[in-house]
Amino acid sequence: MAQGYKGFAQIAREANKRLEELKKQKTMDPLLEERGFIGPNDITSAEYAWEMRKTEYQQIKAIEKTGSPMVLNHADGKQHEYLITEAIKAGKEIPEEVLQDYPWLKAEMQELETVKESESISQTEQPNLLMGDAWFEENPTKILGEQYETTDRFGKPTTKVKGSMDDVITGINVPSVDVPVTHVEALESNIKDDVEHLVKDKVYKENIEQVVQKTKKERAEKELQKAINPDAPMVVAKDNFSFDDIMQQYNKGLTEDEIKAWVWYKRKTNGYNDETVVLAKKNGWSKYVVPLNEVGKQLDKWLKAGVVCYYNGDYMPSVLYYAENIYKRQSVLLREKETIIQTFGEEQYNRQWKGLEAVKPPKLTLTDPRKENRLFIKPTSSFGKEIRVGALTDGTAFTEYNSTTGKWQEGTTDLTDAFKQWLRNQPKDDFKKSSAWDIISYYIDGRTPSRHYDKEEKLRIRQNAKQEGDTFFVEFLAKGLTREDQLKIEQLWNERYNGYVEINYFKIPVAFTCSATFKNKPLFIRPAQREGIGFISVHGSGCIAYDVGVGKTMTAILSLAQALESGQCKRPFIVVPNQTYKNWLSELRGVVEKGQVTLTGVLPQYQVMDLYNLGRDYLEPLMDENGTMQPVPEYSISVLTYEGFNRLAFNDDTWDTIGNELFDILNQGTEEEREKVKLFEKIEEMMGRGVKGGTANIEELGFDYMVVDEAHAMKKSFTQVKGEQQGSGKRERAPYEIKSGQPSMTALRGFMISQYILRNNKMRNVLLLTATPFTNSPLEIYSMLALIGYQQLEKSGVKNIKEFFDTYIKTSLELVINAKLKPERKEIVMGFANLIALQSLIFKFITYKTGEDANIQRPNKIVLPMVNKREGDQVIALSPEEQISTNLPLTPTQRGFMQDVELYVTGRTSLTNFCVNPMGMEEESEDTSKGDAIDESNMSADEEEGARILRGLSFARQLALSPYLYACNPDKNPSYDQYVDSSPKLKYIMECIKSVKRFHEMRGEDVSGQVIYMNAGVSFFPLIREYLIKKIGFKDSEIGIIKSGLSAAKKEGIKEKFLAGTIKVLIGSATIKEGINLQNKATTLYNCWLDWNPTDVKQLEGRIWRFGNRYANVRIVNPLMEDSVDTFIFQKLEEKTSRINEIWYRAGKTNALNLEEFNPAELKMGLVTDPKALAELLLIEEREQIQDEINSLKNQQNVLTDIKSARDNFNSNIEHVNQAVERYKPQKTTDKHGNPIKVQARSIETVLKIYKDYLEDETTQTTYRDQNIYDTVRKANATLKRGLEQVLEPKGYDINFDFEQVNGRINTEIEEKQRILEERTGTEAVSQKAEEIIKDREQKGYKPKSVAERVEEFASLNDKVLTELMVYGGESEKATDTKRAKKGEVLESSADKLDKIRKLRGAFKQMQERLQRIKALKKAA
Repeated sequence: MAQGYKGFAQIAREANKRLEELKKQKTMDPLLEERGFIGPNDITSAEYAWEMRKTEYQQIKAIEKTGSPMVLNHADGKQHEYLITEAIKAGKEIPEEVLQDYPWLKAEMQELETVKESESISQTEQPNLLMGDAWFEENPTKILGEQYETTDRFGKPTTKVKGSMDDVITGINVPSVDVPVTHVEALESNIKDDVEHLVKDKVYKENIEQVVQKTKKERAEKELQKAINPDAPMVVAKDNFSFDDIMQQYNKGLTEDEIKAWVWYKRKTNGYNDETVVLAKKNGWSKYVVPLNEVGKQLDKWLKAGVVCYYNGDYMPSVLYYAENIYKRQSVLLREKETIIQTFGEEQYNRQWKGLEAVKPPKLTLTDPRKENRLFIKPTSSFGKEIRVGALTDGTAFTEYNSTTGKWQEGTTDLTDAFKQWLRNQPKDDFKKSSAWDIISYYIDGRTPSRHYDKEEKLRIRQNAKQEGDTFFVEFLAKGLTREDQLKIEQLWNERYNGYVEINYFKIPVAFTCSATFKNKPLFIRPAQREGIGFISVHGSGCIAYDVGVGKTMTAILSLAQALESGQCKRPFIVVPNQTYKNWLSELRGVVEKGQVTLTGVLPQYQVMDLYNLGRDYLEPLMDENGTMQPVPEYSISVLTYEGFNRLAFNDDTWDTIGNELFDILNQGTEEEREKVKLFEKIEEMMGRGVKGGTANIEELGFDYMVVDEAHAMKKSFTQVKGEQQGSGKRERAPYEIKSGQPSMTALRGFMISQYILRNNKMRNVLLLTATPFTNSPLEIYSMLALIGYQQLEKSGVKNIKEFFDTYIKTSLELVINAKLKPERKEIVMGFANLIALQSLIFKFITYKTGEDANIQRPNKIVLPMVNKREGDQVIALSPEEQISTNLPLTPTQRGFMQDVELYVTGRTSLTNFCVNPMGMEEESEDTSKGDAIDESNMSADEEEGARILRGLSFARQLALSPYLYACNPDKNPSYDQYVDSSPKLKYIMECIKSVKRFHEMRGEDVSGQVIYMNAGVSFFPLIREYLIKKIGFKDSEIGIIKSGLSAAKKEGIKEKFLAGTIKVLIGSATIKEGINLQNKATTLYNCWLDWNPTDVKQLEGRIWRFGNRYANVRIVNPLMEDSVDTFIFQKLEEKTSRINEIWYRAGKTNALNLEEFNPAELKMGLVTDPKALAELLLIEEREQIQDEINSLKNQQNVLTDIKSARDNFNSNIEHVNQAVERYKPQKTTDKHGNPIKVQARSIETVLKIYKDYLEDETTQTTYRDQNIYDTVRKANATLKRGLEQVLEPKGYDINFDFEQVNGRINTEIEEKQRILEERTGTEAVSQKAEEIIKDREQKGYKPKSVAERVEEFASLNDKVLTELMVYGGESEKATDTKRAKKGEVLESSADKLDKIRKLRGAFKQMQERLQRIKALKKAA
């Protein structure tokens, strides 16, 4: 009752207050009838302004001013509200839908009615403390802030309150406070969140609830007014680019006929969501619409001019015809050859054929001399099971049962089964680590080795079977198949996977209306942006993967303009990170301060809906009087954060449809019913809880186009590969054991919502933006491609993620060391197969541009160590005096520890001898996948060595940074100076920072920013900070630390202060690698912890190496420890960076991309530094090479034995075969006149073929022995041919060789090789090699340099790096820096206060728990 009474009292008070305001307003407009009359129009049947909606009124006025209904003017909206207000005063009848645009006016009308009913309340009654402000007037000390006088929106004087969070906290006097977890978490993501969660006490909460809800309502009204109320100042660019301006300026290579043909084709193929938009006379595209009665004549003209081509019984624009799947185009062209020649002439056919030949991608074959360029098929792939082949080149034939004749006859089998049969016929000595049985059973058939093998042995058997199986399959495809079958496979594979040619997107017409200025400067659309708009226009969906500074945002905004003006959408929405939200709003609509346009936006003519996190404040303006959500206005652009995106919901119908679809896709096959139910329940639990419990249904909001910024946040929707369905209903064993943790909620939601948008918009209207769409993870690649267009992937021949892996990914089971420094065997990606085809697939969905591609001005990047320079396409080594090295010597302590590691790596000591309790590294990581743990006692010798090497790698990385991070060092509590002085790497960085500081100070200028990155030793960051303050001379406020665990506000505050220049040195962990831009005043980034992934390194460098840096040069410094693993990792990073770039390199130099993490032999070179030990390692390769030659000779002896046996079998049975052949098909010995003729001996192949016909002839009588003899002779002949080619002929022998003689000769060769082995790799050879290493070092003048000397080299670049400026500072820059610094202070201060609240809540919670325990103990006593 009390709550209901208070609610009525508040309504009555507000209504009375509003009534008084209305009474004081001016009288109604006497010219209302004249001003509000519009007359007949093309937009609505209404003739008066108050009878039509705001958008309709704006469109009518826009047509009068610009000729287009798309360029809406906010001043017209202002006039419309004025007319509605005056009409209400005049008592005009206002339609309900018109009032939906102005909910506050609608509320006023309702409140007036309420006031009339409540006027009987006595004015002499004693004031009720629950009425209005009465209680606060009686208790002014309870006001949570400071009162001040101002005016309301109607100009009436009023009293308001302002205050901070501290005023709220200190003003609420309650006996006990319990801050719920939800409040702290909400405030950390958004400082503006409400205060009602601060207290639990019911009485106080009810009172505060009213204040908060009223404040929310007022704020919601203000936000709505800012968006659509004419009283609020809006951004209207003074100058706009018209549709014709854009058409003329950015379509210069296109003829009018090409544009018309494009519009005709889009209409014909149902390419417009709403065709009426482009048909409207005021729309710019309408002038390019060809009337239906003229289409035939135009098509004839366009065909002759080459504007269109004849395809599949119809016409297609040439820009599309000579692109995409060229093999398919040629196939259709051949089928229609006769029709084209008869109808249009042979010239037309030849023109199209030559055009296709000119652009067709080079065909990948099975027999390319360069194995790395051959097309790659896996024996377990669905493609391998789909293709059928006939007899093999070794004579193996396949039979199938003929039900008509009742006999078995020659037939075909699938490629995989053919490979099995071929594999069984291979010599045993060709298998190095496996056998035909192992490959067939444990790789192709996917069976598990029997129980008598232990876990490690099973993994090793499977690994060896897979490796050798793939190798043999490549050989089988190249040599085991007939040329006819090879050509068939090559044609089908290339048509399916390798036929894509990219469209020339500059030939796709683009046009729209936009501002002529952006951020107060002339708007210029760069070529890369123009190409991106064309890309999205063609495909409807895609990913703009542009490097930082190329213009992803601008490309997306202009693509939206194109989509809106071409009827592709009406209500697009953009999902953005919280930190870029305001940037998006300002770039769309501009910035207005104090009624003036301070920065112009790109699309000021469109209403921008500020939906932020889809909280109640932001959704309330979209509610009608019944609380029902209404769609956002047509031709508006909505912007929301990822938090808001995760609140989007589906209605039940959509959930049922999309939920089932997602299940089918994630499941990728049908489970047994019980397992199927379990999986579906899991998906429903993941998605239903968030999606169905959202705050707004996407159907109600009406969204029809999705743009996602930083879309790599959605790259974890597919995180594993499942086996396919078998005929029994069960699923095959998972063919790949590569996982990347659990799917992220954001990624799953993104996939579902993208599917909703695609399905409802003709598989179009999803646009992703990211500079790093994926690393080299195939799971991420597939997830991103599926997000854009899963159905298009299916059409491209990739039906599921297993097929994607089968076609493009190379994997292997390898030993790795986990975070606990324990070895485990884990399947890893070794590289990409069919790289050229993979590129074609990727470029269907993603357009990629680097900063260099787009000629973006970025600082010059100087990477240290600097040992090379680039001149054109050549990399030239610098002379020793030109080089800037970062190599640093190990300290005696580090060297002593490294000696232990060396002994362990080389197997000369055990782990327990020098490391009692090795701890894992303190390193931030997102990798959640797990391998199979291994019992080290069951390892083979090779695996023990691999485990030692990998663990040694971990130890060496720790030691290279600091001995205090070394897992086996028991001392973990250094002082700040001990921590830095014990690490040459950290000492070097401190002194380099000091040199930069001094250089600036001597010139009397601000010190530039420097960033220290390390993803290990995060707990020691405060010691580095202390050193910088006490030893280098920085102020406490000049050092910032960003690491995981900090709130978003805290990180943002530190970032803003660094950008403003108040923080001079920033120490960061992996947290800074993405989304935190630090470029404004930064000159140096020190990378203390080299990551294995080049993409991570690129992201890290991009923090300061980006457009907008004040300095013309930046240094990326990689301190490297001599005699450590640092050098190896740095070298590998360079190599891998080059290889990953090949994914995006379109020339297609090679068809295979190797991404192996490391070679154990190479790793040992980086770990071992002793000349003698290094000599032994260097000679291992030569020793293994000679040993392989010895093993090869021994294998030849085995082969000779097989050849001798085959020769004996052949000779003992061939006579029987020859006699049967002569009886069945005797050769002619005389001519028709009876004269003797010379008889040419039949080849053995001919004899065997005739003998086979003899066996299959129904008129002949044969026995089982005849069939057995045939098999024996055929196999013996194949062995003899192979032996002759591989062993006998290279040694100068023929098939009649003397076995004892040849075998003796091979024995002699083996003895000679063994002598060479000892001579070149024995004890004396090792000593000689060690001396050569020492001499080589002396000749190269190698001399270790101290930390101080390396710092001098670094400082020698200061004059160049720190004086050349890109953007010169001015007064505006100083003002911006001041604002940034102030903003940073506020954010960081607020975050610190929130942190205190969180700690207070934790303390309260602990106290409550203790009290409960005490009560429980007392009760128990």
